[in-house]
Amino acid sequence: MKLVRREVQAILFDEKDNERYILLVKKLDLRTFTSKWRLLKGGIEKNETEEEALRREIKEEVGLK
Repeated sequence: MKLVRREVQAILFDEKDNERYILLVKKLDLRTFTSKWRLLKGGIEKNETEEEALRREIKEEVGLK
């Protein structure tokens, strides 16, 4: 049986002067050794809600509280 890892993703945006800016993070792909832009994402830890996981991932990846 294959285990499924639950994950969360976040789309963070800011609006200024009627323009929207989306926050992406640049991560190194260790399989290809190339950098890729992506949304914030991460796994949900045991006994953690989806909202708690999102907040933790945002704090870990970009330092926003």
